[in-house]
Amino acid sequence: MADKKNGIRISQNGSIRIDGEVIAAIAYLAAVQAPGVAAEAPKVDFLQNRTLKSSLLKGIKIKFLQEGLEIDIQISVEQGIPPILAAKSVQTRVRTDVENMTGMRIQAVNVNVSSIRL
Repeated sequence: MADKKNGIRISQNGSIRIDGEVIAAIAYLAAVQAPGVAAEAPKVDFLQNRTLKSSLLKGIKIKFLQEGLEIDIQISVEQGIPPILAAKSVQTRVRTDVENMTGMRIQAVNVNVSSIRL
């Protein structure tokens, strides 16, 4: 039970909506903590800073499907780190953090390694 922009959870107490940008922010913060990913977590509240938010979250797409969420994320890896290991670590971290923080089921986490930081 979800619409295109918001995750909706229905309980006996009512409904809870989680905006796609919030889910993307959770995914971003999980991804940058994965070993080998070449990025730093922002030191400011980037959900309140529109310019920073749009630049950090542009490589993340959230799709609300009937069966759960599908998350597409682009990453850059550190030189010397096998991209496959960094990508698998991102998949695990993003799936775990988003599921734990939202209670939503993750159908897929698709990782695109777009560059290597030299």
